[in-house]
Amino acid sequence: MDNWNRDRWDWKRALRKSRDLSDAAKVLAAAFCDDLSDRDSPCCSHTIEDIALDVGKSERSVQRAIRELEAGGWIEVHRARGKSRKSEFRCKMPATLATETGRPRVTNLSSYARPKDEPAVTTVTPKGDNRVTPYNKEPKSHQSARASDAPDPIPIRYRDHRFLGSITHGPRIVPSTDFGSLNRWAAWLADEGLPKLCNTPLGRKAKKGDTVFFALPTKAPPTCAAGRAEARAFFAAVLDGEASRHAAQ
Repeated sequence: MDNWNRDRWDWKRALRKSRDLSDAAKVLAAAFCDDLSDRDSPCCSHTIEDIALDVGKSERSVQRAIRELEAGGWIEVHRARGKSRKSEFRCKMPATLATETGRPRVTNLSSYARPKDEPAVTTVTPKGDNRVTPYNKEPKSHQSARASDAPDPIPIRYRDHRFLGSITHGPRIVPSTDFGSLNRWAAWLADEGLPKLCNTPLGRKAKKGDTVFFALPTKAPPTCAAGRAEARAFFAAVLDGEASRHAAQ
């Protein structure tokens, strides 16, 4: 799979149709496709504990599912020694399906006419669909999370910046109820020697309710070297800006 952005959906579709995999293996594969892997690469590195937290399964169940996917040729695994070390995973298409799913899908639309009773296709995001909402076009419920007297902690150069692996501009708004994403970011920050999220100015509490929203580069921490460097630069700029504001007071 030379283009993961394109091929990931064929991979996920073929895997979902497989009758040889258990439901647990399919849940884990969906997590690899949607959250755990980079958008531009089928590779990622995680601990078994982090994966178990993300999919809501026990570590033993995750290990069984990994072995099942590996035996079926759906992933390659380079296991790390030690519980706290990250293993490397690479999604791939089984040899028996690679040729079939790799064929281009061409549809002749030259003679297609849209029926009168069929709604027109639009690129406008449906109302209430905030799954990939950028920071600078977030809904009012998210804006209220930052509606306070405190200055915006996001450096100007990152407010409309497109981070590696993201399909939108600006940081992603992640609610405190998204435990899987925040746990992965907590582990990433610890590995990088950076402060905990609760000790940064990136969290804002909504006016109504107890939910806290965090402005982060992406929903999941980056795993490629360029993405990690970009995320480190983002957090460094945020912390430097906060230090400067405190020094000016």
